[in-house]
Amino acid sequence: GRYAAFTSLADNLAPGATNRVQDVFVRDLQASSTALVSMNSSGTGSANRDSYWPQIATGGRYILFRSKATNLAVGTYASGTENLFLRDNLLGTNYALSMAGVKAASMTPDGRFIAVIYTPGSDAGVPVSVLQTFAAPGLSWDEDGETLRELIAGTVSGLLGLVGIAADPVQSREHILLSSIFEHAWRQGQDLDIATLIGQIQTPPMAKMGV
Repeated sequence: GRYAAFTSLADNLAPGATNRVQDVFVRDLQASSTALVSMNSSGTGSANRDSYWPQIATGGRYILFRSKATNLAVGTYASGTENLFLRDNLLGTNYALSMAGVKAASMTPDGRFIAVIYTPGSDAGVPVSVLQTFAAPGLSWDEDGETLRELIAGTVSGLLGLVGIAADPVQSREHILLSSIFEHAWRQGQDLDIATLIGQIQTPPMAKMGV
């Protein structure tokens, strides 16, 4: 494959990796470049604790990894816990999939689905991973329209997959409706949450759906 994820203590592999703790990196073998994955939430440097055990999706966009850091994504973490994070290389964002500990996790090769076993008693994780993916990306529709539509298609397919619907993005009425809702909101820079999404499914905000 083109991309490889790995861990290292080195402080000279990529910009920002200067803290001398174990970091996660991704290597683009085609472009001969290396990028820091375990970047803090402000984008200024590495995590404040060790990060490790990366799993990378086939296309190199998503990287799942564990870390004891508390500055990879905004939130309140249980003291001393190892948590699960997902890096979106396209958007340059880390998502916290747990905040009170994780025992095991695995990601499908395409990065669409993640199975997680949380630490007993943990109630922080699932809402974070789901709801934050509905935030409007900071990309231009004029310059990044194709990328945004691919992101919407993947998000909608994942949502429908969670309820057991293997939908065709072109022919499925469910997929077309949800995709239209996402595009309508994101074109206006509006985030979506579960409550808003359900309301707009019942009463779509646009007069025309699809292409």
